[in-house]
Amino acid sequence: MKLVQILALALQIPRRKTIDLLTQQKVKVNNIITEQFSFIVSHTDLIEVEQDHKKLQFKAADFLNLPKNYFAFYKPKGIITSIKGLNYYLNKINIPNLKPVGRLDQESEGLLLLSDDGDFILKFTHPQFHVSKKYLVVLEGLKEEKQLDFLNSFFDLQVKSANTVEIELKEGKNRHIRRACSQAGLFVKRILRISIGGVQLNNLKVGEWTKINPRGLLI
Repeated sequence: MKLVQILALALQIPRRKTIDLLTQQKVKVNNIITEQFSFIVSHTDLIEVEQDHKKLQFKAADFLNLPKNYFAFYKPKGIITSIKGLNYYLNKINIPNLKPVGRLDQESEGLLLLSDDGDFILKFTHPQFHVSKKYLVVLEGLKEEKQLDFLNSFFDLQVKSANTVEIELKEGKNRHIRRACSQAGLFVKRILRISIGGVQLNNLKVGEWTKINPRGLLI
């Protein structure tokens, strides 16, 4: 595990603040000052940190191999997908260093993954992994077949009802669905994300969360 990850866990601070401590030469590993962001910590290492004029010491072994946490969360509409925006819910879950996995724009709602596992977050957010995400989109102004044809040129599309379509994305771009619908002369009334990889929203209600098992998820 990287030193910055250990510091974030031990001190319960954001990773950017651990980098500040390193650049300010306030971190020692085995009594040697280190400024390396990517320094890999072993079980036998002793870490010392100077923070707020206090010196803290702890063993790396106490924070290595800790169990990781994975949640499916129903993000409400109007909430910004950031640690600050999700602060109310993250505090209720009460697990240090839990972060949103990717983004869901402020006016959209539905499935958002939360985790403290950096490798898991990378696999579900990096474009090279092409993780499938599905959305139910409620539209206004859908009158002609050519509007659907236009959307189908951007997305994998299924018509669910007279004003609702299911859209699948494998590469997220900022407000991609809203911009494409606008170009087709459509107004988006609602975007609900219903799945990410093998994780389904299922019966989660707004603001609810549930633990998930990352093994066997489709990525």
